Formats: sequence, C-alpha cells, structure tokens
Amino acid sequence: MLDGGAEAFHDHEILEMLLFYCIPRKNTNEIAHALIESFGSINGVLNADIKELKKIDGIGNVSAKFLIFMSDVCRSYSASAGMPNPSLLLDDRASYFRKYFRNTPDCICLMVCPDNGSSIVFNSLSFTDEDYVRIINTMISREWSKVIVGINCKREYAIPERNEDVLYNRIKNQLVPLGIELVDFILVGRDSVFSFFLN
Repeated sequence: MLDGGAEAFHDHEILEMLLFYCIPRKNTNEIAHALIESFGSINGVLNADIKELKKIDGIGNVSAKFLIFMSDVCRSYSASAGMPNPSLLLDDRASYFRKYFRNTPDCICLMVCPDNGSSIVFNSLSFTDEDYVRIINTMISREWSKVIVGINCKREYAIPERNEDVLYNRIKNQLVPLGIELVDFILVGRDSVFSFFLN
C-alpha cells in the first residue's frame, strides 16, 4: 500500500484492507469479494444502504456503520478538494458541482465555503421551514462569511422550479442581515447548469 497506493489494488483488496481495521482477527478477503459481487464496485458498496450492507455474511452493525462513515469521509474530501476560487468563471464552479453530483447521485444540496473549502452536504431536502433553519444555522455555527450553493435537481435540464426559486430567495434574504455573502446559487441538471446570478 505504501509503495503503490490504492491504484495498485483491485477493488476487493481495497475493501479487504478497510475492513481489516473494523473486523479484528478475521480474514476479510471473502467479505470483500461478497461486497463487490453484491454491489458491483467500491462506489456501489459505499453508496449502499446500511440494511443492504448487513445482509452480507460477515458484515455486522459495526462494520456497516464503518462503511457508511467511510462514504461520508470520501464525500467530504471530494467536496473540499480543489474548490474553485469564487472569482473564477461560472464554468469552473459548474464543473466542480457536476463532478461532485455525478459521483454522489443521492446528494441533493452541497454548500461550499470558498474561503476555506469546507462543505455541508444534504442528502435530503423537503424545502420545509426546518430545512431552511438547518441550512442557515449550520453556516452560522461554522462562522462562514461566504457560501456557494449547488443543487442537484436530478432533471435533464436545470430550469428552476418553484421550490428552488423559493429556496434561493429565502437563503439570499436570510444571509444578508447575517453578513454572509451568497457568492452563487447553481442548479445542476443532467445536461445543463443554471446560475441564479447570471440568469
């Protein structure tokens, strides 16, 4: 691993090594093979539901939670690595969000602080009052001064719908008195991207 990195490993070998750290005194090779056979790839394993993971022989509550946590770690790393500077063109930000959402199809909303690259991920968003409070309070607690919001609208074309218009306006209006700058608000569809700031 130190000599060749993960690129030198097969998918099942990467999982085998991960599982080694949460399943002591047990050969994790067969478990890793079973995971790949059931979910197709590392991406499939890390995006699997915890109940489905626990159906695999050898995967208990602890190891299933460990794999879910590793999925979250990978997403946080992906979100924070290489965030474009907010002064760059829309194409740079759009490319970042499209790449992120392509790798995490269940993610609805990704908010990134361009000052430090930290991020907040929401895998569900029902556009309720509780959602708005949760979004705003999370930014306040992290002491963000700027934010870029990306929404995975999961439609072919990123044409705003009413709930997305409302989300944009509510977030924008609530951030102003808090001194948090909304740098951009981007909708990402399968074939197009829409910026509320440029349209």
